[in-house]
Amino acid sequence: MNTNFCFEDLTIYTKKCLYISNNKAIVRNIKLLNIGELINKAEYNNIYVEESFREAKDHNDISRVFVDHSIVCVCTGNTLDGYTQTDTITYRLEHIAKLTLDKTLTAIRSCPANNQFVNVADIKLIELSGASLEEVQGLIEYRQAWIDRKDKEEQEREQKKQQEEKEYVDKKNNELAEQVNKAEQSIANKQLVKNVNVTIYKSRYEHNTTSLILYMMKLYDISIPLKTQGWINGALAQIFWNEEWNEYSYRFYNTSKNSEVFYKYLRQLVGKINEKYGIIEKKKIFDPEIERLFRRTGV
Repeated sequence: MNTNFCFEDLTIYTKKCLYISNNKAIVRNIKLLNIGELINKAEYNNIYVEESFREAKDHNDISRVFVDHSIVCVCTGNTLDGYTQTDTITYRLEHIAKLTLDKTLTAIRSCPANNQFVNVADIKLIELSGASLEEVQGLIEYRQAWIDRKDKEEQEREQKKQQEEKEYVDKKNNELAEQVNKAEQSIANKQLVKNVNVTIYKSRYEHNTTSLILYMMKLYDISIPLKTQGWINGALAQIFWNEEWNEYSYRFYNTSKNSEVFYKYLRQLVGKINEKYGIIEKKKIFDPEIERLFRRTGV
């Protein structure tokens, strides 16, 4: 039970209340406690809280606040919980205590002129106040037009966002494609290619970074074991054309060990690029032991 207030002598009122549920205006009787009586301040006598406030123990026990407009008590959107104190009530509900039915109706009727949203409870209150069917229908149509316009604006914003996202991703991936093309041209022309990091973008915030050589090998569907992929990303420094051996070789960082298998994948990559550019390779046979020792020079 809520121990912050004395509920013993409070009257429980049953009043017709207006609130929104599932985007529909609901009018039904609800048991309420008077806030003015609860905190002993007469200026708050037009404000009520659900009777469940008596049993509130913590922040999870929420009770709705209503303002009495004589024809109906309207849900204000405010709530009280088990930790609510008198000072909190006076601070948060002071402006509600000054609300009158006339002020509320005037504010609702001014919404169309001010391009402001009208909710279903606002329209229901206008109806309960005795407004004409024409006025009520006009507010219904205005509300729907407002929603349709906002939905359209949101769709346009989303389309613009998606287009900007696409342009950003396309720009980044086109830059990567150009980087790959330059690397292929370098290989075709027997030039050095540094194994720099490259980034592949799926979206502005979803991307993957890998090394240039590994990325190119995957582009050419060269199947590489995960361990060797890790070596390519972390150890491989560059590939270069060795005039003495008349073939592509590579250097790796001297902080890493050499890979015993990378060379065969490098040969596949060079072969596929040469095939793409119509380059005929001249085969040369080397002593495997000399070849192995040569690549251990590192950088």
